[in-house]
Amino acid sequence: MGKLQGRELIPSIPHMAELVVAMVTQAVESFVHRNAEEVRALYDKDDAVDHLWESIYRETLTYMIEDPKKITRGTYYILVARYLERIADHSVNIGERVVYMITGKRLKLREWTQLCVEAGEGESSSPDSLPGDAPERSR
Repeated sequence: MGKLQGRELIPSIPHMAELVVAMVTQAVESFVHRNAEEVRALYDKDDAVDHLWESIYRETLTYMIEDPKKITRGTYYILVARYLERIADHSVNIGERVVYMITGKRLKLREWTQLCVEAGEGESSSPDSLPGDAPERSR
């Protein structure tokens, strides 16, 4: 890993990569085993990856502003983080397609959690209690 300002840059990228690999694995396994229940966890992991992406972007941008000689290296780090974030998004897309394949319904996060509440899986899955409640995801 490269260094900026004399210290390791962005230790979050390896962690982000581990999360993304786990997401891809989980998405593929949910497809292979026709298991729609595994898909819900992808949303939580995707939120974690999205937060890491934002953190990496801000931190790297700060390094680049402080030392313009680091712009090229910082740009590469930002691109790597962005590509990992997109792979995570694709994993969620695979999961949504698995749900469609099994149920015949095209579900997004809010609809999926509402379906779980209606199925009696408890109030903790209520759409009103979701962390990071955001507008429609752009995939």
